[in-house]
Amino acid sequence: MKKILFLTVILTGLLALGGCTRNDGDIGDLFGTWQVESITTAEGVPGVALSDGQQLTFAFQGNTMNIRSTDLDKPSYVDLAWARFERNGNDISAHFTGIKDWEKERLQAATGIIAADELTIHIESLTARTALLVIPADDNTLHVSLKKIP
Repeated sequence: MKKILFLTVILTGLLALGGCTRNDGDIGDLFGTWQVESITTAEGVPGVALSDGQQLTFAFQGNTMNIRSTDLDKPSYVDLAWARFERNGNDISAHFTGIKDWEKERLQAATGIIAADELTIHIESLTARTALLVIPADDNTLHVSLKKIP
């Protein structure tokens, strides 16, 4: 009986230490959920009009990025895209591998972002509360202004 209890305690401890994320997935200043404030082209023209009841968010944890659309009038959301990413200084290399064509179309319609197999996103500015991402699009560049959700 003592042997079973001892093994249970040891296994529980190993499972607790071997969790799937480290530091709660905190990857530094990019970690967390960011609300899209605006999406404009390089010339300042609105790239995508966000409706009053819609909220777009980018979320970063570990090496995973999620782009989500939330309907604020109802408690519902749609995950527009998931991507693996690597960050190298001010550049994010996002990999949308495995994303279906209809998911790519939905992401592009909602954000203007084209989900290529690999997409380089440039971090123009990043503070604890705001960020500006520069994302290549069809014949233009999108400037995505973000605000950190506490």
